[in-house]
Amino acid sequence: MNRPTLPLATAALALLTAFGPPTAAQPASPKAAGDPPAAQPQGKDEKKPQKAANPSPAKSESEALPTTEEVKKQVADGNAAEAVKQIARLLSLRGKAAEAYDKYELLTLKADAHLRLRAGAAAAAAFRQAGEATEAPEKKAHCRVMEELIRRSKGLAYVPRRPDKNAARPEPIDLVDPESRGRALGQLFKDEMSELMPHVEAAKANKSGTGVGPIIKAMASLREAEYLELAVNGSADQLRAMVEDLRNAGKDVLQKAVDRAGKQADRIATLANETVPERQVIPSSRGGYRARTIRVPRGIQEEDVPVLKKIADGCDEIVAQAEALSEASGDGTQFEDVIDAAEDLRVHVQRMLRVHGTEYTKRQGERRRGD
Repeated sequence: MNRPTLPLATAALALLTAFGPPTAAQPASPKAAGDPPAAQPQGKDEKKPQKAANPSPAKSESEALPTTEEVKKQVADGNAAEAVKQIARLLSLRGKAAEAYDKYELLTLKADAHLRLRAGAAAAAAFRQAGEATEAPEKKAHCRVMEELIRRSKGLAYVPRRPDKNAARPEPIDLVDPESRGRALGQLFKDEMSELMPHVEAAKANKSGTGVGPIIKAMASLREAEYLELAVNGSADQLRAMVEDLRNAGKDVLQKAVDRAGKQADRIATLANETVPERQVIPSSRGGYRARTIRVPRGIQEEDVPVLKKIADGCDEIVAQAEALSEASGDGTQFEDVIDAAEDLRVHVQRMLRVHGTEYTKRQGERRRGD
């Protein structure tokens, strides 16, 4: 049986309906449970996913840090500016990362680098910081002397003192060159000692009276200069020996003063204990009175009182000077016997005055018994 054919117009309409323009979008059907979420289109304002961070940035940074030896080489090779930058990085480290570096060494390297860059103030500050970063006496002394040298220098060169006014002006000693810095240190110590020694010799020669003021000043100056010798020679034995000589000289002066005062008090006591005749009138057993002569101690005389007061005041002065010498010398045990002797003599003299009827203490004046 033959299939019926469609008219041409009807066939064209069928094709137009099948392939014509799209109709309006139909509402989306409800999402079935369990369906995967639909992908959303990315707009311009949407943040892109960030890449994962480096899991160990600290490790990569520490690997890039220079060693102390590498920084030393930079300074020695003339790359001081870069060395200063690297040292700043190392000094900013904290915690375990900083434990691999010696702060004192880094700061002295920093000072050296600044000197090579002719930055004197920065170098002096770095030496001061380095001295604060260590407990070693020799290192502290070295930093203190270097800071002083820089501040005294002219154009980063230390000018030695003239031996005398007629001598030629000495050549300045460069502080930038590490090899000449040692010579500058030694010259500074020599200059300071040449100024100190006349005072030391004069103090040792001054052995009159109880005045130990020059000895105390000389001892204080020598002890103040110990850091110079420590920085130059690694020890302060020379200056400490001078301090000991002055200490013994001062002790000798004070001991002799105590001995002189003691002898003077003993003479007064001996005379006071001598007996002199004294006429007494006593009642008689038969009535009336009778006279007799007996011998009695002479006692303290009025002219002895000012002398004894002066001895008491002198003992107080000896104690004060012994304590000052003790502090200046740094060894208090050396003057204990002198202090004890002076205090004992003062007590003895005060008792003598008390027997005379006078209570006397230093700076409190005197008062008669019964006042």
